[in-house]
Amino acid sequence: MPHITLEYSSNIRINKDFGSLFGQIHQLLERSLMVNPLNCKSRAICHDNFYISKGDPKHAFAHLQIKVLDKHPFEGKQEVGSGAFELVKEFFKDQIEGLIFQPSVEIHEMKGDLYYKLAVEEILNN
Repeated sequence: MPHITLEYSSNIRINKDFGSLFGQIHQLLERSLMVNPLNCKSRAICHDNFYISKGDPKHAFAHLQIKVLDKHPFEGKQEVGSGAFELVKEFFKDQIEGLIFQPSVEIHEMKGDLYYKLAVEEILNN
């Protein structure tokens, strides 16, 4: 935990490594919510099938969802959301020429008492 999922439309031609973006988001989570970055899990998903606005192929999107446990303070989650939004805009800015780009970020709270996992600390100590 946290889980970071970046979804984006396939009309954006990615010419960068997602590791740079995810690394910055992991650092942001560590600073703002005191999470252990070893527990962060990130993935990027490109969507070939999408429809934006009235179907104009010049429209593009990127949506970042960050799932964190509900125990974290609201202010920290707001800081993560606004910081991640800036990181997403910066990551895509030179890859969206000629597109009408709609970035978004969502912080999703997961109930800690309903989330089960083996912590990386437990794995490393065995």
